Amino acid sequence: MTAQAGIHFLLKLGSKAAQPRTLAGLRATQMRLDNDLIDTTHKDSLGSRTLLAEAGTQKLTVTASGLFTNQAVEEETRLIAFQKRIETYCLFFPNGDVLESAFYISHYERSGDYNGEETYSLTLESSGPLNYAKQQKNDDHE
Repeated sequence: MTAQAGIHFLLKLGSKAAQPRTLAGLRATQMRLDNDLIDTTHKDSLGSRTLLAEAGTQKLTVTASGLFTNQAVEEETRLIAFQKRIETYCLFFPNGDVLESAFYISHYERSGDYNGEETYSLTLESSGPLNYAKQQKNDDHE
């Protein structure tokens, strides 16, 4: 696998089908997937832990930060945070894969220094199923 440019790892507001909009001024995007496990170890496991596949709670946390550029999508995200709404966001990966889910903004921050730019950061927590779509491979161009 070749290296991928982080500039193409984007957080967008809205569903993939409805032309989602990239958060304005975005500088950094990070995601963390947590899978809770279900331990089914019993006396016949002979001292080895046994886990139940495809069980437990799955949680996706996305953090993003950037420059405040007074764009409508960043202002809408701020409003969503203040109203405690759950909205659809998409993560676009550099290889073309897309992850779409409903998210709750658990953290929203803006800051500005006297002699610097105004910035924002936010943390999104998934609510509901994670819809991950792999990029369709085109065998003619590989």
